[in-house]
Amino acid sequence: MRLAICDDSTEVVEQIEAFIDDIKEMNIEYDVFYSGEELYRYKKNTDVEFDIYLLDIEMNEMSGLELGHILRNESPYALIVFLTSHTQYVYDVFDVVTFDFIVKPLTYSRFKMTIEKAARYLRRLKINFIFSYRKNNYSIPCHLIMYIEKHGRKAYIHTRDDKIKECNITIKEIWKQLSTKMFVQIHASCIVNLEVISEIVKDQLILEDGTILYVGRNHKQEVKIKHLAFLKEQL
Repeated sequence: MRLAICDDSTEVVEQIEAFIDDIKEMNIEYDVFYSGEELYRYKKNTDVEFDIYLLDIEMNEMSGLELGHILRNESPYALIVFLTSHTQYVYDVFDVVTFDFIVKPLTYSRFKMTIEKAARYLRRLKINFIFSYRKNNYSIPCHLIMYIEKHGRKAYIHTRDDKIKECNITIKEIWKQLSTKMFVQIHASCIVNLEVISEIVKDQLILEDGTILYVGRNHKQEVKIKHLAFLKEQL
């Protein structure tokens, strides 16, 4: 796991470095930057991609929020964690699709909890769904799948980049590749990524792109339980 630490306080940077050294069970590499401009120049000149960006919001010149907006556009799947001394920014950070928000002064337990949560999320990103169709082999990262629906012998894979892939595969074969913590079956012929569910209203699922799917009567309870468990894991 590769981190970019961006904070103009040497004291905070040294504290984070000490925290990372104490997390023995993870292999963490990191680079330190003392301004948003320094981090952005390094990223552009080296083409290095970080898994996680730890950004101080209150920096001189380019703020962490400004840098976060730029990074989100260029690295859509990187995780951005904001650091701040002021809770007034808590609502502003979510415009950047923020992974987490840590209020200073930092504590080891809070920092470690965020890193562990990020590690679990990044592990899910690296799992691919593999299938064949018309003698061609395909691989899609599971986190890019919105839902998979069956119509007869065909399965249609709807992805978050507005594409639909098709293949001949059974529900049983689909489940062999999917995590039951990340996906849920909403009726006999449809499986949905829990991460893309924005809202559950009665027997409807409203997905992040506005798509509405209907939940079968026999699956309602399981959908609610698994979605709640998924949300709790993100806290």
